[in-house]
Order: sequence, then structure tokens, then C-alpha cells
Amino acid sequence: MRHSVLLLGLAALGIVSLAGCSSDRTPGATATQFGNTIQCKKPEGNRAPLELKAGEVRRSYDLCFQPEKAAYEGRPIKIIWGQTAPLGPVIADLSKDASGKPTLQVTGGRNTFQMTTQAPGTERIAFNFSTSGLDATSGAARDVVDTSTDFKGDLVVPPLRGLGYTDARGRGTDAGYESSQGSYATGGEQFEKGTEESRARKVGKGEMTLSIESINSETGEIAGTFKSTQDSGLAIVPGELEVEGRFIGTFKPKKTS
Repeated sequence: MRHSVLLLGLAALGIVSLAGCSSDRTPGATATQFGNTIQCKKPEGNRAPLELKAGEVRRSYDLCFQPEKAAYEGRPIKIIWGQTAPLGPVIADLSKDASGKPTLQVTGGRNTFQMTTQAPGTERIAFNFSTSGLDATSGAARDVVDTSTDFKGDLVVPPLRGLGYTDARGRGTDAGYESSQGSYATGGEQFEKGTEESRARKVGKGEMTLSIESINSETGEIAGTFKSTQDSGLAIVPGELEVEGRFIGTFKPKKTS
């Protein structure tokens, strides 16, 4: 009898222990809500303007873009992948153009990545979020960059699929089959759409606005918000993709050889 009571007590203790060790994550919680996401670093501005001399080039090797919300054709969509990891490090130059206007140009680095989104009641769709080729200029000639400075310019959106891409049926442009209908008795609309998407190589265009909110004149750090409007880059879902979020980068004088 005593053994039975002891076993029951141990079993109850085990149940309590397991309950205490269970995850505190609520169903459907995202990594962002629990602080497990990879974020761009926090700004450490001192509010003093950053001087920009004529002929001087400041380069950033750590420019970081953090998408926070997106919309497709004006309709809000949820970011499934892209909010949990920033775009970067992007290489960019800060200088003055011939008219004395501050300019920000993306010259390299990881300046494009695939961002998966989903609208309510629809399937998940991947887009290329891009800062490639961004050439943004301030609205007026200035000798400093401060929190009243905005940059605006055009960018390039590379095709979502690489040259060697083939879809699930082996169709592609530079690899795979010319046609692979599989179980379809005839081509049909679904087959044609799949073929069109697997062979899409169109380079899209976009526009981005950068609004400065924080400056650190000692380190060259610049941070703020961005808004990007770009082509979707998809043949079967053509349209306009809008992405908004935050950016930060440290621009130091470029060393001349």
C-alpha cells in the first residue's frame, strides 16, 4: 500500500515538473515577438550633423535594411520571411554630386534577398526585395547630412530565378526541358503559367526613399526609415510591391590608394 502511494506521489510530481518545463510560447507566436529575430543594430546618434566635403567619399560596409511591413498593389501582406532577418551587409557610398547635393549609392554587398509574403486567404509568394543599384539624391545642395535630409532614387530588381533554375517539372531557360507537361493531357492555362514563370528573366525597376532620423557625427553612423516601391519580379503575379522599414549604416571616409 505504501509503495502504491509513493508511486502515485512520484507520478504527480513528474506531471507538475513537466508542466513547469513547458514552453512559454503562445500558439502562432513569431520569433520577432520573443526577441529571437536577427535585427539591425540600434542607432547611437548624437544629433550633430555629419559634415560632407566636396570631393569626399564616405563608404559603409555595414548598411543594414530591416523590413517591417509590406503591401502588394496597395493591399497589406504579411512578411513570413524577411522580417526575421535583415538585408545586408550592403556596401554604399555617401558623397556630393556635381551640383552639391548629397547622394547615396549602393555599390555592392548583399543588396538583394528573397522575401516570402502572404496575403489573407492566399498562398505564400516569394519576391526579391532589392536595393541593388540604388542611386538616391537629396533634394537640395548641402554641406551636411542631418535629420532633415531625405534621399530618393531609383534601383534595380533582379529576376527572382537564376539562370540555372528549373521548376518542379524540369522547365527552365538555360537548363532543363523545353516543355514537360507531366500528367497534363493538354498544355492548358496552368501549364502555360508555370512555363512562363520558370522562364521569367525580366529585370524590374523600383524607387526608394530614405529619411534620416539619427546621426552620429563622431562615428559616421546614419539611421532612419525607408520606403521602397518596386516591381514584383514575378511573371504570374505582376504588380507593385511596397516595403517599409528601418536602415542603419556607418559611413567612414573612403581610403584612397
